[in-house]
Amino acid sequence: MAADALKVAFYTLGCKVNQYDSSAVAALFRERGYVVVPFSEKADVYVVNTCTVTAAGDKKSRQALRRARRQDGSAIVVAMGCYSQTDSAEVERETGADLVFGTGDHSEIVDTVERLLSERREARAGLLNGQRLASMTDDCIEAGDSSRERVRVVPACEYTSFEDIPVCDALDRTRAFVKIQEGCDQYCTYCKVPYARGRSRSRDPESVLSQVRNLVELGFREVVLIGVHLGFYGRDLSPATDLASITSSVAEIEGVWRVRLGSVECIELTAELLEVIAGHHNVCRHLHVPLQSGSDGVLRRMGRPYTAGKYFEAISAARSRIPECAISADVMVGFPGESEAEFEQSMDFVRKCRFSRLHVFGYSRRSGTPAASAPGQIRRSVIEERVDRMSALGHQLSNLFHEGMIGRKFEVLVEGRDPADNTAFGHTDTYVSVSYPDPEQISAPNELVTVWITSAGPEGVCGVYEGKADPGEKV
Repeated sequence: MAADALKVAFYTLGCKVNQYDSSAVAALFRERGYVVVPFSEKADVYVVNTCTVTAAGDKKSRQALRRARRQDGSAIVVAMGCYSQTDSAEVERETGADLVFGTGDHSEIVDTVERLLSERREARAGLLNGQRLASMTDDCIEAGDSSRERVRVVPACEYTSFEDIPVCDALDRTRAFVKIQEGCDQYCTYCKVPYARGRSRSRDPESVLSQVRNLVELGFREVVLIGVHLGFYGRDLSPATDLASITSSVAEIEGVWRVRLGSVECIELTAELLEVIAGHHNVCRHLHVPLQSGSDGVLRRMGRPYTAGKYFEAISAARSRIPECAISADVMVGFPGESEAEFEQSMDFVRKCRFSRLHVFGYSRRSGTPAASAPGQIRRSVIEERVDRMSALGHQLSNLFHEGMIGRKFEVLVEGRDPADNTAFGHTDTYVSVSYPDPEQISAPNELVTVWITSAGPEGVCGVYEGKADPGEKV
């Protein structure tokens, strides 16, 4: 590292798409010679990728931006992401961020930062537009010229094409995220994501495949296809394509041991997609299928495009076609008007679905969404109590799923080691966390091994190492 290299630090809130976007921008900074350092360290530039899915996401985003400012008052603080997109004026006013970007135009961030750095260097030298700045206070010089032109956050509706910034320089060489879709056309009544991300846009298939090939050359063995609404992939392309087709193409690339899908809506679990998963040994037998509620009344008020019955039909078809398929889900509780009876319907439905993992969220009122002004807003104390009850059920179901693995062997892609207790750890293709004793350090990250499962708990399973596995076939 050059002694005079500039440093940039990132803090990312929210989903895997945000993580990918942060990695993409970090790659652009590295290309310009910047060194990426932990957010807790002193840096010349701090980038906070914000989230607005919940009110807590807004709050944490503001806190991270303020923390960056406190760490180094002379650093450039950049806000990007969903909260910055939907509430850019509030972000600038409440956090003092120097630059505010939304969910697009990421390719412009480094150039804009460097222009601002240049302005500040001129200010410190007493030169700006060729004039002496004798009247500038030290604080003004540190903060730059407050009269300079601010970045205009482009309205999300103006994002019309997929911003293609491949990420191939992440330090983790086991699992790589590949963003293939952006935006959402669904407009559920509680959700701000369509307003933050814009309409659905898909990445060109050849660009997707090119990035996956590059990742394989770098040593990645698992590829996760992600998007804001993954099941919409390909509808806007010419010629049109779909998620089944791109998944099959990725799976056929030599050297890809695993292809994992991000979240897929139940109405997008097509027969073609299930056939691709069943027909390729390296496509993971795990589907994350958002549910949100098991009550038809609540689903209707949410604007979800299915009933509980249709949801159950979809996951039953997946389990029928894909033996051993693990299905996880998101569930929201406390939606406006949700009665105790409707909540109990959701509890019963979740039991019926036998999820391998459950992500439980309490409803968060988001300004600008139809649900924010809906009647029957539920007290926070009631929402929290329902979150606790649904989460407890989720832990029970996870434990049952994991107990069903005891006495059987599974392939595990090794992700690392815990030197404190001489164990190795990784995940099965069904996305179950596995750890096993490895005092002789037989296993190395990015190896595929076979583990005999001996015990289980809500968070995962433990087992005994049996040997190396063949990436060309499933156990």
